[in-house]
Amino acid sequence: MQDCLQLPGKCFDIASCVRENDNDEVRRYRRNWIVLHTTTFLMGTTFSIVLSSQHQFITNPRYPEDPNEDAGLGENEVFYSLTIGIFSIGELISSLVVSVLSSWHIKMKHLMLFGLLLLASGGWFYALAQYGWMVLVGRFLQGLHLGGQSVLMRVYFGETSNTVRDILRQDPEKSQIKNTNFMITFILGTVGMALGPGFAALVVQISLVDEFRWSGWYYVFHGTIQMLIVLVLFKENWSDLKRASVNCKRLSILSGIAVPLYVSFNTVLCNLTCEISLVKSLVWPL
Repeated sequence: MQDCLQLPGKCFDIASCVRENDNDEVRRYRRNWIVLHTTTFLMGTTFSIVLSSQHQFITNPRYPEDPNEDAGLGENEVFYSLTIGIFSIGELISSLVVSVLSSWHIKMKHLMLFGLLLLASGGWFYALAQYGWMVLVGRFLQGLHLGGQSVLMRVYFGETSNTVRDILRQDPEKSQIKNTNFMITFILGTVGMALGPGFAALVVQISLVDEFRWSGWYYVFHGTIQMLIVLVLFKENWSDLKRASVNCKRLSILSGIAVPLYVSFNTVLCNLTCEISLVKSLVWPL
């Protein structure tokens, strides 16, 4: 077997070229993983950052009699429930749709950019809301983003972790690359969800910040910056699409079902916690 590619006046070591190409591929995947891990953390904040102010924003009167009370949209509790439910409905729809699209020959990068565009658009509706329907549209678009992105990340981590494992010639039964990626994703998403309300409490202390609408502007900023990061740093080749396996397709479909159920449970849990805290604050002085 010829180990050297002969050209006029030159000799190229084929094995060295293959190893260098493999190393470049591994570095590319790891850069993409860092981008997705960053997105995971920000998605956690996206989920929880609005929870501390959404109820007041929806139910506070448009023209409050108390000068110390902030003006809201003047909607009732039923409408507030709709704003919670529409978010989960958006997650359900997008996760199911993206679970199918991710098994087609469509670049993950394109789907991610479209999802981030939905997030930024939802932020505009939320930040500029003068009527309840604008909040519904904004939260629905944000739900579309979160459900779809959650599926994309699980599918991409699952498939590319196997690819890197094969490049590094690791034993499939002993390799921990996939499990490590999933663990980091879970931790960063959880930390983002936990820090979101605390970050919101700090931001509203700034006198120039609208405590109800600033989260919408945060979504616009987050979506725009993340789109730029994905455009510049997330490198995906068309050859990656040919590596989709049957297991990857099954994972995408299962994620399309599991993600909205998981996030809906967390939505109910977080809002129940907020309501309990509100009741305690009202009853405790008595």
